Amino acid sequence: MLRPRAPEEILRFVLVVAGGILPDALQGVYYALKHFGYERWLGPVQHFHDLMHTKIWLLAYPRLGIPFQFVIFLIFLLLLR
Repeated sequence: MLRPRAPEEILRFVLVVAGGILPDALQGVYYALKHFGYERWLGPVQHFHDLMHTKIWLLAYPRLGIPFQFVIFLIFLLLLR
Protein backbone atom coordinates (compact mmCIF):
# COMPACT_ATOMS: atom_id res chain seq x y z
CA MET A 1 0.00 0.00 0.00
CA LEU A 2 2.74 2.49 0.87
CA ARG A 3 5.31 1.03 -1.52
CA PRO A 4 6.14 3.45 -4.36
CA ARG A 5 5.27 1.96 -7.74
CA ALA A 6 6.62 4.65 -10.05
CA PRO A 7 9.72 6.88 -10.13
CA GLU A 8 7.48 9.91 -9.51
CA GLU A 9 6.25 8.37 -6.27
CA ILE A 10 9.81 7.67 -5.13
CA LEU A 11 10.76 11.27 -5.90
CA ARG A 12 7.74 12.55 -3.96
CA PHE A 13 8.70 10.37 -0.99
CA VAL A 14 12.31 11.60 -1.04
CA LEU A 15 11.19 15.24 -1.26
CA VAL A 16 8.73 14.85 1.63
CA VAL A 17 11.36 13.20 3.83
CA ALA A 18 13.96 15.84 2.92
CA GLY A 19 11.46 18.62 3.61
CA GLY A 20 10.75 17.16 7.02
CA ILE A 21 14.39 16.77 7.98
CA LEU A 22 15.91 19.88 6.39
CA PRO A 23 14.65 22.50 8.90
CA ASP A 24 16.14 20.53 11.82
CA ALA A 25 19.42 20.04 9.99
CA LEU A 26 19.60 23.73 9.09
CA GLN A 27 19.08 24.66 12.74
CA GLY A 28 22.48 23.18 13.56
CA VAL A 29 24.02 25.02 10.61
CA TYR A 30 22.38 28.25 11.79
CA TYR A 31 23.85 28.00 15.30
CA ALA A 32 27.27 27.07 13.95
CA LEU A 33 27.47 29.85 11.35
CA LYS A 34 25.36 32.73 12.71
CA HIS A 35 28.45 34.49 14.08
CA PHE A 36 30.16 34.39 10.68
CA GLY A 37 27.65 36.53 8.81
CA TYR A 38 25.22 33.83 7.68
CA GLU A 39 22.47 34.89 10.08
CA ARG A 40 20.90 37.09 7.40
CA TRP A 41 20.44 34.09 5.07
CA LEU A 42 19.63 31.44 7.67
CA GLY A 43 17.64 33.70 10.03
CA PRO A 44 14.29 33.32 8.19
CA VAL A 45 14.73 29.53 8.11
CA GLN A 46 15.40 29.50 11.86
CA HIS A 47 12.42 31.77 12.49
CA PHE A 48 10.15 29.40 10.51
CA HIS A 49 11.60 26.45 12.45
CA ASP A 50 10.82 28.16 15.75
CA LEU A 51 7.26 28.92 14.62
CA MET A 52 6.63 25.24 13.90
CA HIS A 53 7.53 24.21 17.45
CA THR A 54 5.18 24.83 20.33
CA LYS A 55 6.28 26.67 23.45
CA ILE A 56 3.93 24.53 25.56
CA TRP A 57 5.47 21.71 27.59
CA LEU A 58 3.26 18.64 27.42
CA LEU A 59 5.05 16.63 30.10
CA ALA A 60 2.04 16.79 32.37
CA TYR A 61 -0.38 16.24 29.46
CA PRO A 62 0.79 13.28 27.35
CA ARG A 63 -2.82 12.43 26.56
CA LEU A 64 -3.08 15.73 24.71
CA GLY A 65 0.13 15.45 22.68
CA ILE A 66 -0.34 11.96 21.28
CA PRO A 67 -3.82 12.52 19.76
CA PHE A 68 -2.68 15.89 18.41
CA GLN A 69 0.24 14.25 16.59
CA PHE A 70 -2.10 11.56 15.25
CA VAL A 71 -4.48 14.19 13.85
CA ILE A 72 -1.59 16.01 12.16
CA PHE A 73 -0.43 12.67 10.69
CA LEU A 74 -3.92 12.00 9.29
CA ILE A 75 -4.10 15.49 7.76
CA PHE A 76 -0.79 14.97 5.95
CA LEU A 77 -1.91 11.55 4.73
CA LEU A 78 -4.99 13.18 3.23
CA LEU A 79 -2.87 15.90 1.63
CA LEU A 80 -0.58 13.33 0.00
CA ARG A 81 -3.44 11.61 -1.82
